[in-house]
Amino acid sequence: MARNRGQFVTEVEAILKRTDSTDRVEEWLNDAMITIARLFDWSELRVTNTAAIDTVADQLEYDLAALLTANAALAFKSIIDLRYIDGGRSRKLTFIQPQRFDLLVPSPADASTAPPVWYTLVGATASLYPIPDEANDVTIRYNAWPATLSADGNSPELTRADDAIIAYTAWHALEGLGLYEDAAQQLERAERALAQAIKADTEKPDWTPIMRPFFASPVGTRRIGDPLAQTGHAGEIP
Repeated sequence: MARNRGQFVTEVEAILKRTDSTDRVEEWLNDAMITIARLFDWSELRVTNTAAIDTVADQLEYDLAALLTANAALAFKSIIDLRYIDGGRSRKLTFIQPQRFDLLVPSPADASTAPPVWYTLVGATASLYPIPDEANDVTIRYNAWPATLSADGNSPELTRADDAIIAYTAWHALEGLGLYEDAAQQLERAERALAQAIKADTEKPDWTPIMRPFFASPVGTRRIGDPLAQTGHAGEIP
């Protein structure tokens, strides 16, 4: 289990050899948490929201930021996947870059409505295509930002990265205090601790890479913009 905010502050003040900047250390601790979250998508910061989007017939765009903020405690960072849930028509939606989407589908409203197959994302606004033909759930798995540690009893979501959190907090503190040589040394310690934490988070003993990937169905391989896609024939994504 991770240390709490008060314990982290005590550890960092010991490195700094001063206790007259507690309020600033608390701020640097939260800065360090954001830094660590920027550098890696942690499994403990992955969130499944089982009904974040309720599709509406004939509606193209959905504001993910507003939906996710209303349904989860952790702030939305980036999407892992979207899945359209409709019994036997359920599928994982395929992401298309917005520039390519606009090139291939300049006027989505002119196409027939149907269960969506693709999505694109501009900011936190998702466009589902084809435009949904009825109301259903779209489940979301997403990477989140860590919650702010606002009280001494608060602990971070990351439970096995205390050394990296302490080292990055100390680095922020030393930089903030203008002790740049000490900060450079602390950054080296922080990067070593982070690399070890990332290794522990990514190792999957029960997984072995294989040449041919697993597919539950060929739905996600249809080509956007291909007229055959609307008839249910399979093609390849370019």
